[in-house]
Amino acid sequence: MVERIASILPAKGSVLHFVSPDAPVYDAVVTMAARGIGAVLVIEQGSLVGIISAKDYAYTLTPQKVYKTALFMNRIGTVKTRPNAWTDLFFPEVQGLQGD
Repeated sequence: MVERIASILPAKGSVLHFVSPDAPVYDAVVTMAARGIGAVLVIEQGSLVGIISAKDYAYTLTPQKVYKTALFMNRIGTVKTRPNAWTDLFFPEVQGLQGD
């Protein structure tokens, strides 16, 4: 059986979440975390110009960005335990590595 996109859309909902190309990447990440979605559309003057996904953002993380994101996710309830420092989120072996 070949599943069609139309069969998936009702389960995903009809609300589109988007940001402008000028928005900080953090705005897209906050939108994805707050809405529990994996991507947002990038819309400029009513036209789709791109899509940014959580996977796109994951490749640009430094430990400090991970910490800031984890704090936000704790505030909205996605992460239940608030980290005390970014080092709480990483194995000791990677704590000295460079990010970005």
